Amino acid sequence: MYRNFDITFLSSLNDTLSENPTATQREIAANQGISLGMTNAWLGKLADKGWILMHKINRKTVRYALTPEGMHQIALNTANYMRKTFSLMKEYGSIIEKNVCILKDNGYTKIVLSGNSNIDFLLEYSCQKSDMQFEKNSLHNAYVGMDDNSKVFFLAGEDVQNAEMTSVFDFIGNKRK
Repeated sequence: MYRNFDITFLSSLNDTLSENPTATQREIAANQGISLGMTNAWLGKLADKGWILMHKINRKTVRYALTPEGMHQIALNTANYMRKTFSLMKEYGSIIEKNVCILKDNGYTKIVLSGNSNIDFLLEYSCQKSDMQFEKNSLHNAYVGMDDNSKVFFLAGEDVQNAEMTSVFDFIGNKRK
């Protein structure tokens, strides 16, 4: 249960120590957004795991450093995150390609994305592969240069609420979380 928080705490500690190698426990607590007592407990826990070293300089001063094992844990977490991200990109890319092909088969010649989306690059790539036009963030120019027979499909990005447009989430079959 605490593994994710351990890694999150460790990663944030690494960022803090990168910016300020002499950070105090109070500064670490402030950066973590948790109490001083909780910070003390988590630092002790990470030291027990061998992920950090605590070196007492004097009665009031302790210095912290990540161990190679601590850095390894951050690297493992990053690799797992990347693996999951690439897997989702591949899955969403396949769904988007299929849906773009369906749109093309139904006579659409252009997809316009209004707003921002974390998967806009997948939409653009799929449109290029299917020889469809793709335009981002422009409803005003959606029909410029198109003849009367052109069909445009409008998508609403994650930051756009428009009941008349299909949301990116619906386009890939994923419900908003």
